[in-house]
Amino acid sequence: MVERDEIVVAGLSHQGMIRKDNQDSYGFIEPEAEELLKRRGRLFIVADGLGGHRGGRVASKMAVDIVGKLYFTSDKDPIYPALLHALDVANRSIFESSSKHEELQGMATTCTALVLLPPYLYMAHVGDSRAYLVRNGMIKQLTTDHTLVEEMVNSGIINHDEARSHPDSHILTRSLGILQAVEIDILEPPLRIQPGDSLLMCSDGLTVYLDDQEILQVVSGNTPEKACETLVETANERGGRDNVTVELVHIKTPGEAPSEAAEKTEPLISHTERLLGSPTPAALPVPTDAQEEREESETYWAVLFYAAYLAFMILYFYFYFNK
Repeated sequence: MVERDEIVVAGLSHQGMIRKDNQDSYGFIEPEAEELLKRRGRLFIVADGLGGHRGGRVASKMAVDIVGKLYFTSDKDPIYPALLHALDVANRSIFESSSKHEELQGMATTCTALVLLPPYLYMAHVGDSRAYLVRNGMIKQLTTDHTLVEEMVNSGIINHDEARSHPDSHILTRSLGILQAVEIDILEPPLRIQPGDSLLMCSDGLTVYLDDQEILQVVSGNTPEKACETLVETANERGGRDNVTVELVHIKTPGEAPSEAAEKTEPLISHTERLLGSPTPAALPVPTDAQEEREESETYWAVLFYAAYLAFMILYFYFYFNK
């Protein structure tokens, strides 16, 4: 757990009770330079990899490393242009690495990234990892699940109760690395944070076992570190068939006492410099402006393909359930 004057951050990741490895990655990236901190804030990321035990692990780590590096080093301003550029480069880097290396073919990852630059919260999101706001005894999901089942719910084919136990709930409609271009959700307008708010990010290994009200109860009734431990333990006790990762940010209230557990453990990446030293993004080619321009013409066809595929799947399930 890490504590600053205005926030407390805790995080925990576990492979679960069934899988032999952990394909999730997460990070808290905080620049040491005061000027950069004031201009770009703090970055929090959760990524859930897929595509085989090695590919998924590589994809999620690439997402955390590349987004964490490029967001703070980008010359694009203000927040969203830099954040979206970082996710776009991560997407293309994962896609290119998957195409070049046979053992990594098909790898992809979700990616949910929050930027906290008081008094505002910014978000970029792809996949079915989630971000929640806990405020005044209530919980609100800030992200939308990019899954086939969510599309079926939105189309009226099934309801939310049926979606929770649907066998295809794991099928993603968007992720980093599957296509050369991907649509990225943002929180627009940015959320104005308040003292006492808590922000929870998690992989779907948590939400398949705990509903929103259970998550609210745990987050509201515990310190950030204890809440992370309880959430992960509960998911594992109820089956733990997937990796589970949680990252919790608490906005301190004026006069709130420091946590006794602060800095006791360091499960989080707490400085940009650590990320810049990672070999993962350096080993991959970062597209130049010229390459980006050449690839823009391909974006239309990638989006068109995605839309056609999604329409086909929705129609398929509509007729399947209405036989």
